[in-house]
Amino acid sequence: MPSEILYRASNCSQQRYYFEIEEGKITVFWGAQNTGKSSLARMLLGLSPVNSGSLTFSGAPIPDFRSLRTKVQAVFPDPHTACSPMQTIREQFCPIGRENLFAKALKDMGLAPAILEQRSVELCPGNLQRVHLARIQAISPQALIADDPLRNIPPSDHGNILEILKRLRTEQNMTIVVFTRSSALANQIGNQIFPMSDDAIRTQENLHAND
Repeated sequence: MPSEILYRASNCSQQRYYFEIEEGKITVFWGAQNTGKSSLARMLLGLSPVNSGSLTFSGAPIPDFRSLRTKVQAVFPDPHTACSPMQTIREQFCPIGRENLFAKALKDMGLAPAILEQRSVELCPGNLQRVHLARIQAISPQALIADDPLRNIPPSDHGNILEILKRLRTEQNMTIVVFTRSSALANQIGNQIFPMSDDAIRTQENLHAND
């Protein structure tokens, strides 16, 4: 049975993007620096406007971030910049009403319960990125946008983070969209792979590498 299309772009932005992101898949956009990866990630999150063409989410024009954030969550290259350094993990990450799910997610990420009382500034990048992913697991959004999620993570933590992304996809049927400079990472986890150049997404090279 064919997958539903979650995101669809037609002649979108100045780069004239054309692509379809299938629901329940890991889709990877990869390209060199300055090929528009972060700009496209912001559009998918509803943080940047779509100035030309169309970009839809579940068949409707993409709403703003406030309307979309219950359905779409994100992780960013530097996990420390996305949180308050002085609040504890419990204070800023634990979703209201989902405390038990968050505690279980932390355990699934290999993190001890004591981490709840630590401040984000006290955590290494790898552990803090796992905290971000634990919150996403507890919320269980429809989609996760991961903008270069390994860039500031020590290589020793890369495999663990990638396995977490795969598990979120298989266990929660979460649509995961990854932006990266690494073709090796794309080939390792991508069900759909879209290479990006300076002026286009090369849709003719779309693959289903890891179905």
